[in-house]
Amino acid sequence: MTAIALVVGLGCLFSTLLIYSGAVISFLRFEHAESFIGTFAETTLLCATVLGALFLGLTLAGKRVPYVMLSSFGGAIYLCCSLTYALFAWSGSFGTTSVVALAFTTALADTCLVLAWGRVCTRFKIKRALEIVSLASILSALLCHLYSILPLAGVTALFVLASITAVIVPLALGATVPSCKKAKRRSTGEPRAIAASLVDVLAAPGLGLIVFAFVMAVMRTSFNQSQDAYLAMLALDAAILLAYALLRKRRLSLRGGMHQTFLPLMAMLLLAVTSITATVGQGEQLATYLTYALYALAAILTLATLCAIANAGEFPSDAVFSLAVFLFAAASFTGQAFATVMGDHVTPIVVTIITTLYAFAMVFSSHIRYQRETQWTSSDENDRVEPTGQSNAGPTPASVRCAQLAETYNLTAREQEILSYLAEGHSGAYIADVLFISPNTARTHIHNIYRKLEVSSREDILKLTKDRA
Repeated sequence: MTAIALVVGLGCLFSTLLIYSGAVISFLRFEHAESFIGTFAETTLLCATVLGALFLGLTLAGKRVPYVMLSSFGGAIYLCCSLTYALFAWSGSFGTTSVVALAFTTALADTCLVLAWGRVCTRFKIKRALEIVSLASILSALLCHLYSILPLAGVTALFVLASITAVIVPLALGATVPSCKKAKRRSTGEPRAIAASLVDVLAAPGLGLIVFAFVMAVMRTSFNQSQDAYLAMLALDAAILLAYALLRKRRLSLRGGMHQTFLPLMAMLLLAVTSITATVGQGEQLATYLTYALYALAAILTLATLCAIANAGEFPSDAVFSLAVFLFAAASFTGQAFATVMGDHVTPIVVTIITTLYAFAMVFSSHIRYQRETQWTSSDENDRVEPTGQSNAGPTPASVRCAQLAETYNLTAREQEILSYLAEGHSGAYIADVLFISPNTARTHIHNIYRKLEVSSREDILKLTKDRA
């Protein structure tokens, strides 16, 4: 029942979040919407950028906004902004000042509610997060499609109902939100070091979020005209990822897997289709569909990865999701400003350039990841062991032995988890990827395990975990 509530609530959030163009442009059907939506969207994104940076700074400084304030206060403002936005779409705004005031309040409400939802989603590891986000994306696509076909009164009623649902679910689940004590202890360290580790962990998903937001903003005109195509690709991507998460038995490592393998390949396919289209003068619609498919896929993977990073506990969820708000809003604002200055005729060129750079960045980051893993392994000649390739199917003799060692040597829960990976022959870089923690944190945990177990290499770990296994 909780899972259903989470999917419905998150889907409603995606379809009503007014810093997201999919929700905003649904109201362009209203008579008075065009008179204020341009100013509203740009001002909201600018304010969300500032507020995201502010909340990130507070979190890195060790300050934490109470959950009840984010969910209840932020939720109340969120509902008021949704109602006011719908009112403006029906009857028109009351001048520029009222639009700017609504934009700032909306940015504050959106940021607060995203942070509240971030704490709710902290409970999910990557597999569960991918399932929840994929289902929510399908629901969001359905709701946005209904916005485009229902009568205006029906659109307003559905939008308000979805906004209420997006607010009620985190309020109802408030008692089950993790306390994130470990993350709070981690956040009391040197802010610069924490920020560096956060950037390291969020590099791939953060880049995906940036390019998604920027490209969607640059393509705003074509997006308005072909929203159904985008929604279809969003639902298709989500369905594929849902099937992938349900059918895959081995551990998921999206940050080192899909982000750096599948997405670059898909980007290269898009570039090839775009090049052929430019040569033969046909196939523009296929290129548009592939563009939407690529960046919708990047967005879904990014959201699931953010949940997994917050779940890892290395950083407070507020730091993860306030940075996400900052990156998304800043990229969207920059994309809209760029499109306004340059005009729609350069959109295909810009999208091609961004896609090329994105593919290159993903391939380059994969190379950096490989070099890091090679250097890490070569730092200890005894570390050259082949992974056993065990899955999550159930407890193994080695895992039982790891549990015994953890109890005997007083290992923490995280150290026991990492010990089980070491017992399978995996490197520190791999462990950092599958646990969604920074390499430095993984290295620290490994050194602590070595110290407690009085060993000096992974070969010693393998021997120790095989004893009486």
